[in-house]
Amino acid sequence: APSPSQGTALSSHDLEELIRLRQTARYDDAARVLKRRLEQVKSPREAEVLGFELGDVLTRSNGDGSRACAYWADYLSRFPNGRYRADAERSQLRLGCK
Repeated sequence: APSPSQGTALSSHDLEELIRLRQTARYDDAARVLKRRLEQVKSPREAEVLGFELGDVLTRSNGDGSRACAYWADYLSRFPNGRYRADAERSQLRLGCK
């Protein structure tokens, strides 16, 4: 299935890099690419999509989960009725967020 970030204003280089990093499980590096892009984005829709992608890579990273849990709580406060709300809530459940 295509990634939600396809169709956003990610440069083709950033999109290719993101795909490569995700395929090789380099989630921390993928998170850096997404954070850098999020700092530049102006559109609320793009911020929602790229923010969801960031949450997804944080969920998949090998950390203790608290960073991803904190991120998802912030994401849901910014996009309480957003397109990816149910997916974000499922990620919180998988992670055991409080």
